[in-house]
Amino acid sequence: YQRRVHGGGVYYSPVRNGFVAHRTDLGSNNSKHNRSTAPPLDVEIDLVEIKALCQLLGPYGVCVITRNLTALMESRVRNIKEYLTVNRPGLQALKEGYTIDSQCIAALKSLKRLDDLVTNSLVIGTALQLRNMFFDGIREVVAENTPHIAELLQSCLKQCTADFIHHPLFKEMQVLVDYSGVGGVTHVTNINIMENVAQHKQTQADDQLWQLLPFLYAASFWSTNAWREAEYRVAFHGRQNNAHCMALCIVSLITSLEKIPYDGMPEDCDLKVSVRRSLECFVRVSAFVLLRIHCLMRASSKEVRDVPIHSLIIFLEKFVEQCEAVPISYLQKWLPYTLIQSAYVQLHNRQQGGRRDGMQADPTEAPEH
Repeated sequence: YQRRVHGGGVYYSPVRNGFVAHRTDLGSNNSKHNRSTAPPLDVEIDLVEIKALCQLLGPYGVCVITRNLTALMESRVRNIKEYLTVNRPGLQALKEGYTIDSQCIAALKSLKRLDDLVTNSLVIGTALQLRNMFFDGIREVVAENTPHIAELLQSCLKQCTADFIHHPLFKEMQVLVDYSGVGGVTHVTNINIMENVAQHKQTQADDQLWQLLPFLYAASFWSTNAWREAEYRVAFHGRQNNAHCMALCIVSLITSLEKIPYDGMPEDCDLKVSVRRSLECFVRVSAFVLLRIHCLMRASSKEVRDVPIHSLIIFLEKFVEQCEAVPISYLQKWLPYTLIQSAYVQLHNRQQGGRRDGMQADPTEAPEH
């Protein structure tokens, strides 16, 4: 999995609901993909094939795979915490002055290892995306083979509040939820993510550090090298380096880390409100960062010459579409809809003309409507 997906040449396509090879790999007679005896990857990791595999492996076998995929996160989350620690002064400055041009740009320039942040987040995002496909597959298999058990678990989960998942009585029920996948991807994913990253949030100091995570991800848009290959492909609704899977990583990490209890945590803390505020913070600060990048590109600034601004705007819009806690109206409050629409139009026109977004285009040209 890591060799094929993270080694390049393969990405997740939301339209096809599976991992597919790049168009050059699928259509070239000289590609390694066509010369090999293995079937095309989009056939191997298609949702229909995943369902057939789930039928063969059964709930326990699928649970082993999904837990191993989740275990990939632990070391990456440790790295992300390290990036937060290294950049804490700059992130505090960004938190206090992201609405002020000079302070925001100065804070963004002071941040380090943003490329490493994106790389680790892509590993987490693609692993979670594949894991979600297994959840979809085993959920359909269980619903077809044992419909009464599936309906019973769904009824039980509807009665569970967000706080109940930490109760000892929930652990036995969680085993059935993991084996069946009927709890829904978001519900199950957050529980298992919390189990893998809980060691990184144990004190109030850890909680204060993780509160800067939305600002760190918003600042990652300033990282030119990491996003240079994140060109949005209109035909597949995805990016060639799987950067669109980073949205799932951001939502899952922020949601899970907010729900992890720590020593000294207030008893009256509303976890649902905390999650929503953190996600809204990421959207709001990201919008400010993207607007500043857009303005600098119009001013022909060399600092953002290679930033694929239109792809980044579309990424933020796609993020909100996947995030149930933040409505699209909240994004449009900070990022005008006309700018989002213009990003789609210009990106489509440039891809039709064989030009790369943010690379060969004139950053001062007026948006096309």
